[in-house]
Amino acid sequence: MNDNKGYGMSLSRDQMAVGLMLGYVVLQSLVPLFVAFGAGESPFIFNAAWVVGGLAGCALILLIVFPRMLFSGEVWKVVGARALRFAMLLWVVGFLNLGLYAWSTQFIDVAIASTLYETWPIFLVILMGWLFRMEARYRKVTVKTIFPFVVALIGIASVIASQAGGFGSFVSADTGWINLAIGVALAFGAVGLATLGAFGFRWSADLASELSELPNNRERGKGRLELFSTTVGLTIRYLVALPFIASVGFMLNEPISSDALIWGAMGGGVLVGAVAVILWRMANMISTDLGINVMSYLTPALALGWLFAFSQVGDIDFVTLGIGVVAIISANVFMHLETRGQRQELVDAQAREPIDIDALIAGGESDTVEFKSTFRKNLESNKNDEEVQRTSLKTIAAFLNSYEGGTLIIGVSDDGSPVGIDKETFRNEDHMRRHISQLVRSRMGRQTVMDDVKLNPVDYKGVRVLAAVCSPSGRPIFCKEGNDEYFYIRSDSSTIALSLSEQHRYTRERFPK
Repeated sequence: MNDNKGYGMSLSRDQMAVGLMLGYVVLQSLVPLFVAFGAGESPFIFNAAWVVGGLAGCALILLIVFPRMLFSGEVWKVVGARALRFAMLLWVVGFLNLGLYAWSTQFIDVAIASTLYETWPIFLVILMGWLFRMEARYRKVTVKTIFPFVVALIGIASVIASQAGGFGSFVSADTGWINLAIGVALAFGAVGLATLGAFGFRWSADLASELSELPNNRERGKGRLELFSTTVGLTIRYLVALPFIASVGFMLNEPISSDALIWGAMGGGVLVGAVAVILWRMANMISTDLGINVMSYLTPALALGWLFAFSQVGDIDFVTLGIGVVAIISANVFMHLETRGQRQELVDAQAREPIDIDALIAGGESDTVEFKSTFRKNLESNKNDEEVQRTSLKTIAAFLNSYEGGTLIIGVSDDGSPVGIDKETFRNEDHMRRHISQLVRSRMGRQTVMDDVKLNPVDYKGVRVLAAVCSPSGRPIFCKEGNDEYFYIRSDSSTIALSLSEQHRYTRERFPK
């Protein structure tokens, strides 16, 4: 498959992604202004109103853009099965970040709280790196990534010192240490909870992968399904979070002010809670170039601009604050560029994986080698076929459960003749790897299952094929098919499902505790 397919459209697609990301940045930068005008003494009531606004915005998007899917019973059956999974629960808890952030402005200046709150991208990258580490999009933290953290810490120290009037006043006795400590702690609590949003995008990506398998959705674009999944995920998140957040506000005896309700629901919830998040998601779906996300790190500077324009900044040291803002933005950009640069390193390293594809195919199918013409496309009907995809997944599961592992070669017929993965309907090789990664995780029940699977596109007799190299798993792997789970192994060059008694005996020997 040619990764440059459609290259003529790349410029316009990138321009569209940049435009969407700029829209997100502008809307996201308004959050401190909404908090300054609306939160007051009711940070969690404001947070609850925000949820209501976001819920309304998502409902409108679903009604206008996805009416058919919205009223599809088979779609909601899949959604219902995933609704309250652990990733979603973490995403729901993470929405308390706005309440903590608004609460922190009662103790420290809103400009200080806003700048500290906007440090979350650097932590989000790390969490996203762990969640998406098998998709060649992020990389684990290395020694080189320590530098951005050091810069970020310097920036954070400068921002905190600006609350006290500068570093000189910071060490004096009349700084107001208690309020400063409480405000900073709340702001960083908000940062930690905001980072949990990564689990929401993981949840949405997995849902989109499952929805793509439904018969009525197989011809829909992957981007459209991911947009639907993100909007549905936000809707579920808001519905579950609303009573929880509102109860926190009532327990704290917060007044129900009109400012909190209006600025939260209309000013913030609709524009940022629904529209901005979806703009960010669409930008990342249109372009896999992580460079577009660098713009989002400028949000603190733009947010401070709004606060200054509307005179919402108190008596602070602007020079020290400016130094801190520049350092925090620089740290996030450095982290981002490091991640982005290593993305291609991962792809290249994966492509250079030492696989003697000619020798593997020449040896024919065996207990450790299997050929598949396609991963999911039926070459006779020329359409994606669930049964074809199921046989590929069964083989991967069997290799993982085997003592020696094995290699599934996609794009080769049973007799070893080249077919090529360009017969598939994926946009490019990266898209194909992401689809397989998401599907394996969702069908085999563990986020870390892809740690044992390496997806390597290689050349074979003038075509591109994909070698899925499976290492022996350290735990039993069960493959979901509908409401049932099956345990597969390799035997006599075939993939077979074991009975319950056979499975018990096999796992006791293969996976000793």
